[in-house]
Amino acid sequence: MINSRHFNNSKFLVKVHGQLPEGDFSICTDSRKYESGQVFYAINGENFDGFDYVENVLKSVCPIVVFESNEKNRNRLDALDSKKTCFIEVEDTVAYLQDLGRHRRDDFKASGGVIFGITGSNGKTSHKEMLKALLESVFGKDVHSTRGNLNNHLGVPMTLLDLEDHHKICILEMGTNHPGEIPALCEMGDHDHGMITNIGQSHLEFFYNEENVFKEKRALFDHVESKGTGFFVVPSSDKFLSNLEGKTLTKTNYTKQGSKVEFEVGGGIYEFENPDLGGDYNYSNMVTCLSLACLVYPEHAEKFLNAASTYQLPEMNRANWIEKGSLKIFMDAYNANPSSMKVSLEYFFQYLKDHNISKEHAVVILGDMNELGEKSPSYHQEIGYILKRFNHQNSVFIGRFSSDYKSGAANGITYDSTKQYLESKPNLSGFTHAFIKGSRSLQLESLIDIF
Repeated sequence: MINSRHFNNSKFLVKVHGQLPEGDFSICTDSRKYESGQVFYAINGENFDGFDYVENVLKSVCPIVVFESNEKNRNRLDALDSKKTCFIEVEDTVAYLQDLGRHRRDDFKASGGVIFGITGSNGKTSHKEMLKALLESVFGKDVHSTRGNLNNHLGVPMTLLDLEDHHKICILEMGTNHPGEIPALCEMGDHDHGMITNIGQSHLEFFYNEENVFKEKRALFDHVESKGTGFFVVPSSDKFLSNLEGKTLTKTNYTKQGSKVEFEVGGGIYEFENPDLGGDYNYSNMVTCLSLACLVYPEHAEKFLNAASTYQLPEMNRANWIEKGSLKIFMDAYNANPSSMKVSLEYFFQYLKDHNISKEHAVVILGDMNELGEKSPSYHQEIGYILKRFNHQNSVFIGRFSSDYKSGAANGITYDSTKQYLESKPNLSGFTHAFIKGSRSLQLESLIDIF
């Protein structure tokens, strides 16, 4: 919710057309989801202008429309019958949105609100969901967090603008694919506490190497550390993050026997047991989230541990098991890079071994890993080497780099697209387990229907 008094407090404001109504308002940027009484925020993007949909919105009760200043939009405004709506003309809709987010953040923090930040190469959303579940076990609906993966220069201010007066905690997930984005998001979020999940081979098309990824991601740590009053947690197993030093910093360590985990943080020794978390990386993720929650709110540690013991992985197109008849499918059709692909494949083959499942009864379907730059072929080939190391024979490779996967694996079937693979009408009846992972653009989740 944003208070109307904030609309005038931005250097990007050009003109207010009409009478600005008083009160608090929620903001909507999608005309298809607009509800009467909301502010319609007509974002101007590279390939669209939200003003194109203003007439549809005005069919409902719309108190305020924010739009980008240009001749075309001003002419369209003059032609509208919109006396009941206040139009706010701004120089830059994105920059103005971010200013509004800062205003809401300031109000939230002035009322005692606490902001957690999460960034990293892999597992940001998984960590966010875990941390949210832990904090909700104590604070219930007073916990607010990034919806889905809306973690960029638009998603972060929108998350802040979704804060309501009853909220006490806000969890901001932050992603990046270009240098300088995380520092800007840190300035916007002004986080009190935070964590970096890991440093991996992500978005190398623009970062070129992991060292540059580390420099970008550590901006969140530097922000929290500069304030000196919060807590920051990283996994000690990460070769880059293990070199961080600071007075706010805690590096996690844990021991695991089966599904039982023991870890030490803040001078206390804690344990939890959850057989449903799956791979070791999920246990590591939970320890990171538990460590941060227990450091910030040590008085609620027991409730956090109970919540960790009963936590169920959410059903998304990412890193979770899906059962379809007698087939078990490990699905991660949301994102992929060499780091996450390696960890996931190693987990899958360890799972097969632990459950005495023959690799002959398992199929691996890999899609492209996007945004890796000029070294993309070699990165895909390296993942193929992992399949060769495990002596896996039943592999399907989909996308532009399918032949690079195959060159490393030394076997497998290649397809140019998911559609082409579906049109081949593959017979997968002989398999009991499947591994499906690739970048979101390949829409690998559509393969579920063929099993």
